[in-house]
Parts: sequence; structure tokens; C-alpha cells
Amino acid sequence: MTPSLKYVIISMIAAGLFACTAMDHTYKDFWKEGEQVYPAPVDSVKSYPGKNRIDIEWTLKAGADVAWIKVYWNNKSDSLVLPVNTVGQTDTIIRISLDNMQEGTYAFTVYTFDSNGNRSVPSEITGTIVGEAYERMLLIRLVEDAYYEDGKVIVVWGNPVDDTSFGSELIYQAAGDETHTALAPPQSDTLKIEDYAGSGTFEYRTGYLPAPGSLDTFYTAFRTVEVKLPIRELDKTGWTVTASSYDTRYPAGNPSPRTAEMAIDGSFTTRWVNQISPQLPYPHWLAVDIQTPVELYGIVLHGGNNNETPSLIEIWVSEDGVDWTSKGTYSVLKNQNQYFEFEEPQVAQHVKVECKAPSGGNTPNTNIYELGVYTRSI
Repeated sequence: MTPSLKYVIISMIAAGLFACTAMDHTYKDFWKEGEQVYPAPVDSVKSYPGKNRIDIEWTLKAGADVAWIKVYWNNKSDSLVLPVNTVGQTDTIIRISLDNMQEGTYAFTVYTFDSNGNRSVPSEITGTIVGEAYERMLLIRLVEDAYYEDGKVIVVWGNPVDDTSFGSELIYQAAGDETHTALAPPQSDTLKIEDYAGSGTFEYRTGYLPAPGSLDTFYTAFRTVEVKLPIRELDKTGWTVTASSYDTRYPAGNPSPRTAEMAIDGSFTTRWVNQISPQLPYPHWLAVDIQTPVELYGIVLHGGNNNETPSLIEIWVSEDGVDWTSKGTYSVLKNQNQYFEFEEPQVAQHVKVECKAPSGGNTPNTNIYELGVYTRSI
């Protein structure tokens, strides 16, 4: 069976049966009976860009008297010639590939020639070829949050990055140490990973198609995201606690003591209060020794619902109780068991909460009903 012209031409290209010339041949005008003869031009010219390459496609109409086709680019300083045989052919789609091209936007001009050297009117198309410079400019879509909930991972996305992005590809560990891939469409706000079985991270990248019909897919570099695993509050058995001071009017043994131990007794009805008489000014602090170094993600604190509830705290951590690292300053809400997440988890054995200001009035006092710490794990 005779192959179609499309495949004949592809075979010619693969075999090197075309010529590239530095400039176009010069043709005199051809006239027939006082009129210039123009072969039928190609139709429906399209371009398909890729990485340092491009495909040009057109349709050659049935019955066209065409012996060869010539394609120009770079202001006609580059060209290639394709011999064709249109005898008995129907409408035929022809596609050529240009490789090893520099990045940039090109104007391509396609002419047909008949056996007498008559040239058609031009058919033109532009195409933008991309490469490393384009890849360096690609932006990864931001992940605003990723957390474990009800047996699955919820990924919360930032704004879409570009109309040419087809989505973001996630690679994560599933059961049995299998690596699975998920694709988040560009307009999705969240993505649920139902079979996540990793240890707390996944990788992702954002993909792009620079133009419809692009020959190549482009990706940003991979980025690792930490998944917030479920909060796990640590048991307080064996903990010890100290404070800057306590309300000596209600010592240990009193029916309503206000010593530091009241902040880790597991009850929201007892509390630690700083020294009242003589009065001590802010700041006031409470520190716990959890006995074993643990990777801590934050603290949980209940400050009560009165003027003495601290409105602002600074959290410090330490491995030895001597050298302390600040984990930031946080605002406190009244009457809530509030979780304060560190920007980065840190291994620590000691945690100190420094109360910097009260919630209301001019009181110099503070109180904490309960203090705990937490890690994250499945």
C-alpha cells in the first residue's frame, strides 16, 4: 500500500532527503499567456513549540500541482526544501520537525513550487521556541497548608500561578512503601490524598505547557512539603514545674492552691497565680521539665477568662534548662484551650512560658489554668 504523503515526507526527513540553504534561490517571474502562474499555497499552517524544537504543520490541498515545498525562517537566512509528489493525492497534512533551535520567537514562511519553478504566495506562521531560560522563570504553586485529618492528607493551595500551568504533581508514599502520584488541577483549592502512608512529607512540582499542542512538558524543581500530622499531647506524668513566683496566700495543702503545680494537674478549675503580696510586676513565667527530650511542635495553654489571663506570651524551649531558644511571641484568647504552633519543630525537654501583659485592667498579675506540650504523629 502506498504510504500517505505525510509519512513519505517524514521518511524523507529521517533519511536526510532535504536541503538546508543559507538563502533562497532567485527565481525569475514565470508568465503564462500574459499572467503570472502561482501554484496552490499550503493551507491551515500551525506551529507546535517544544524545548529547543518546533513542528510546523500545514495542509496541501488535493490536485495541487506542487513539486516541492520550501520553508524559511530567520529572515530567510535559514530554510529547508521538501520534495513532494501530489499525483493522485487527496488533501494531505504535512508536518516537519526542526530541532536544535535557539530560544525565541520565529516567523516561518512556507512556499510551494511547481515543476516549472513557479512559486506560490506565502503562507506564514509564528512560533515561540522555549528552553532553559523559560524553565528558570517557571513558578511553583505555593502550598499554604498540608495536614492529616480523618485518615487522609488535605493539601491547601495558594493562588494559581499561570494560565499555561496544567497543574501540580504530587509524589508521596502510600501503603507498602509504594510511590503514588496525584495531580492537582490549576484551579483547585484543595487536594485530598486518601491513601497517604508517609512519615510526614511529600514532594511536588508544578507543570506547564507553554502553548496548546506543545511538544514538551515543563516542570519546576521539586519542593518538599511537611505534612502536619495529628496533634498528640504528651502525658504529664512525671513532669516537674517551676515558676517565677506563686501566690503565697494559697500554698500547697490549701483547698485552692495557686502554686505552679496547678498548671499541670490536668484540671481547668485550678490555676497558677503569680505572687500577690508583695506585688510583683510583669513579666511572669512558668517553666516545665517534661523529663525526656522530644521533638515539640508547640504548646497548649488555657489561660482562663479574667483580667489576669495573659494577652501576650513568649515561648522558650531548651534541652538542658540552661540555654533557651525563643519560639516566638503569641496572642492569647480568653477561656480557650489554645494551641500555639512553632514555626519549626524543635527537640526540647524544657518549656517556659513568659507572660508579658494581662488581658484587661491595670492588674500586674497573671494566671495559667493549664499548660501542656504536643508533638505530631499518626
